[in-house]
Amino acid sequence: MKLRLSALLALAALTASPAAFAQAAPAAPGTTPPAAAPGAAPTGKSSAEKPKPLSSADKKFIKDSTEGMYLVLEALGQAKTSAATEATKKLAEKMKADLDKIWGDVGGFATANGELLPAELKGADKSSIDRLRKAEKEKWDKAFMNLAGKEMKRVSRAFEGAKTLQNAELKVIAEKHRATLTGYDAEITATEKEIKAK
Repeated sequence: MKLRLSALLALAALTASPAAFAQAAPAAPGTTPPAAAPGAAPTGKSSAEKPKPLSSADKKFIKDSTEGMYLVLEALGQAKTSAATEATKKLAEKMKADLDKIWGDVGGFATANGELLPAELKGADKSSIDRLRKAEKEKWDKAFMNLAGKEMKRVSRAFEGAKTLQNAELKVIAEKHRATLTGYDAEITATEKEIKAK
């Protein structure tokens, strides 16, 4: 009986959908990796196929956008415990939800095309996060807004330059998220005003 059960389980594993073994999209900093990986392999292609080499513009977009998002996501991770105002906490939650989705799309594409993603902060980015971590409680929200505002502009610029991308799939991803990212400039400014008014 045990032998028959083992044989059935082995058969089930062999006949399982190839999608069940798809490469998982990389998790955004400070999150749990997703179980499924939409977009891990380029659309309509088997993950076993070797992807075409990306252009220098495509590689630059991936580098600039993921480095900027990585830094903002690290800052957002601090907001839960360090933010002093509800306005900052609310904005941070919204930004985190949006950036997790964008990271999943860009990161999934990058991984499927052999591009490395940032795994740690370095240089000026690391210094910026260290300064934010050490900011006094009453000054933390302002320091966060300055850092998030500057970095979101950097990420937005990368997405606004989507016209120069060569890969059609990457171009679709950039266009899909461009409006969301550019809208954060106004949201951060509005939240800063709300904080100052209190």
